[in-house]
Amino acid sequence: MAGMLGKRHTEQAKKAVGDANRRDGAEWLTADGYVQVSAHGHPCARANGTVLKHRLVMERRLGRFLLPSEKVHHRDGVKTNNADENLELTDASSHSKMHNPKGRKLSEYVRAKLSAAQRLRWALVR
Repeated sequence: MAGMLGKRHTEQAKKAVGDANRRDGAEWLTADGYVQVSAHGHPCARANGTVLKHRLVMERRLGRFLLPSEKVHHRDGVKTNNADENLELTDASSHSKMHNPKGRKLSEYVRAKLSAAQRLRWALVR
């Protein structure tokens, strides 16, 4: 039992999963919690043929493709809430300020986002 790595997938199963992921419109979460959409042929698609959904929603609202320098901010901070009214177009500098409000040092801002257990561990290490 200790050496078992799990069930091996057949070539047919691997192909079915790959085909589903390549179908335009297929959605799944990225490792950092954003929704990405399969959009092969999109001019700003990543190497794997996907685009972040919040960028697609903003492009639909504006009727044009976004520039790489343009950022889309989730007003409520929920990365999966891609409702049109929750998204705001901004530039990199303004977006950074939204996540690090004026008057607070970055370390204070980061500390405020840590859980109680993380703050305790941080205090013990110092």
